[in-house]
Amino acid sequence: MILMTRPRWFIELLKKSFASRFILAKLTQIPGFRYVINKLLFEDDILIYIPNDDIVKNG
Repeated sequence: MILMTRPRWFIELLKKSFASRFILAKLTQIPGFRYVINKLLFEDDILIYIPNDDIVKNG
């Protein structure tokens, strides 16, 4: 497995666009824009979900 980080310019772009995240989310209803967003943000990502402590009970 090869893990690659995002380029610095991309991280800065994400930080600047965070304020308009709801507008960008609505734009993902447009199929072409949805493809671009999925490609830029989610391709090759490994997501790990960590539940809250009160959900996991010690055996």
